[in-house]
Amino acid sequence: RQAVDAVKKYTVATQAEYTAPAVTTNLLPVEFATGSSELSTEAKKLIRQNFAALARGFNNRIRVEGNTDNVGGYSLNRDLSLRRAQSAKNYLVSFLKCDPNRILVVGNGPDKPVSDNSTDDGRQRNRRTEFELIASQQ
Repeated sequence: RQAVDAVKKYTVATQAEYTAPAVTTNLLPVEFATGSSELSTEAKKLIRQNFAALARGFNNRIRVEGNTDNVGGYSLNRDLSLRRAQSAKNYLVSFLKCDPNRILVVGNGPDKPVSDNSTDDGRQRNRRTEFELIASQQ
């Protein structure tokens, strides 16, 4: 398997790239157990099958956004969401063999729910990561 970024090298991301509009967003159901940032075997499979090919097809930067439900303290959830995004980044770098500077991580905590936090099912859907290709600022 050839490295994705064999030609292009990335510099450290600018602040603008952390908030740049996404070219495309992939809302993979990469969900986590309560309080965990560990990717399951199923989560890794979803990333490989549903995002890796897209990432290989474009040289855009990738932004991984980690999210949590609203259970627990706000600052703990912000930290957990960042660890979830970092876990997904580490897996992508390893699997794609890409430049780590290509992938940005953002921790949203509970601030971007996709479901109602008042139910177990809703909280589970909110414990997720999202993968975005963003327009290059370079």
